[in-house]
Amino acid sequence: MSTVVPLPPQPADIPAMLRMLADEIEEGEHPNLQFVIAVLVDEKGRVTENRGWGRCSPLEAIEALSSAAGHITGRP
Repeated sequence: MSTVVPLPPQPADIPAMLRMLADEIEEGEHPNLQFVIAVLVDEKGRVTENRGWGRCSPLEAIEALSSAAGHITGRP
């Protein structure tokens, strides 16, 4: 008898990835989490909306976004 093993969601499946992150947070995998920032971008590369959860100052948000951009582009 064969067993069906579910595949993990692919990074392009945005709703599934957000659910996975929510599950991780609820399960305590990120115990020191202070805030989360999301930038919604459409198919033309336009930022359509920004969302944030938790507590941070505007300068902390700017630093977090700058750091994330460096990780994504490979420039620390």
